[in-house]
Amino acid sequence: LWHHVTEDNHKAAASLAVVGLTQCRPVLHAFAEIHAMASDKEQVLVRDRLLGHVRQSQGRPQEGQLAANAISLLCVAGISLAGLDLSNIHVPNANLQGCSLTCSVLSNAQLSGADMRGAVLDFADLSGARLHGVQLGALACTLVGHTLMVTNLAVAPDGRTMASVACDKTVRVWDLHTGKLLRTLEGPQGEIHAVSISGVDTIIAASSPKDLRLWRLSTGKLLHKMADRDAPKHVAISEDGRYFVSNTAEPTVCFWNAMTG
Repeated sequence: LWHHVTEDNHKAAASLAVVGLTQCRPVLHAFAEIHAMASDKEQVLVRDRLLGHVRQSQGRPQEGQLAANAISLLCVAGISLAGLDLSNIHVPNANLQGCSLTCSVLSNAQLSGADMRGAVLDFADLSGARLHGVQLGALACTLVGHTLMVTNLAVAPDGRTMASVACDKTVRVWDLHTGKLLRTLEGPQGEIHAVSISGVDTIIAASSPKDLRLWRLSTGKLLHKMADRDAPKHVAISEDGRYFVSNTAEPTVCFWNAMTG
């Protein structure tokens, strides 16, 4: 299959039009492994050819099998489809698990029976799309606590804890397995825009009025309070918790020592 896609696209199309790959996980995973080891040139070629097969189905239901297989291969290979115009495609029963579809146009698409669990659909246009039998995954829980709009989220590396920040000037720490609120941290004076969690029990948040704060995740103890030169918009902390960076509207990035502040 990989050889056909890279060497003979006509044979690839013929194969993809008759076989059902969307639920054949061994084949999909093998394709993903080969893709990961391929050269950049081959990866670009595969993306363009498979995407061409997907778009071939726009307004053409008879190409549905070919397009569903092609888009399944794109998604399992981790190829982003964000921001693409995929309106009117026919990809019934496609495997779109974890696929990046942010800002994609999927209006009037035939997606019936597709597996879209874990797909990123932020700002995607699904108007008029046929979604009968689509698998989206069950809602595990709803986290209730913030009183104003939530502006950012960060999940700890172990996947058990999450921090959320909001316009209510608080940082809230949650147990993702139970949905329980573990603690509320009083944030800086202003709407909080960013948050990051390291792998060693440290959490950092940033707010609009030139203020950065660092807490111990397990206890909620405030470790450091730092003043940034301008309103920080994003923060990222290293996995070992020793350093972090912040940026602002200015063309600069600030590098901080988290141990000393």
